[in-house]
Amino acid sequence: MADALSTHEPQDTTSDLCSSHEALALFAHACMVSGGFRLLGFDEEKIHEAQCHELAPRLPANWNASFNTYSFVYAHQESARRFVIKIDRKGGKADIHGHALNSDRVARSEITTKDFISNAALPIRITMKDGVEDRSDLVEKLQDLFVSKNRTKDLASLIFSDIVKELLPTSRKSSLQESEDQVPDKVSRSLRETDNTTTQTRGISRSDARAGKAISL
Repeated sequence: MADALSTHEPQDTTSDLCSSHEALALFAHACMVSGGFRLLGFDEEKIHEAQCHELAPRLPANWNASFNTYSFVYAHQESARRFVIKIDRKGGKADIHGHALNSDRVARSEITTKDFISNAALPIRITMKDGVEDRSDLVEKLQDLFVSKNRTKDLASLIFSDIVKELLPTSRKSSLQESEDQVPDKVSRSLRETDNTTTQTRGISRSDARAGKAISL
């Protein structure tokens, strides 16, 4: 999540994460990337693959432009299809819906956000020093978003089993017995690790990180 959060521009005085549903959307994106999916954009009719690739692992600044609904479009190296994930706010709950375009493969999960995310830690704003991002305390801020470490792992397991695994290409599923336990651990464990990515504004390393390391939480 820390790696994925968009670059904070020097003159921007707004927060980077404002709501529990926004935080959930960012977390769901981290789970998808850990499952080997590659971001293409936020609208299935308007793909911006080049921009997403250039900024990766950062999200483009408009990822949370919509209010109370968040959409991500992905590709997977083992499939020719595109995959869409949508997170919609429904009162105190969030509906996560995923589907593979031009197929009947769908996935859905309903989550009560307060069971996992603490509003007391919001909003979150990336620290700025002399007009430059300082993300050294961002992982700690994101840790405080979650009710507990166990709840973080529970949320990762839920999204992985109900959404990520259901959308993975069949060929990938056959080799997923090990990942079924490891990916949720990897997603939740990265919240306890230090963000080692060195970034200054848009000077971001764009190494092709392997699944599960592309975004550290």
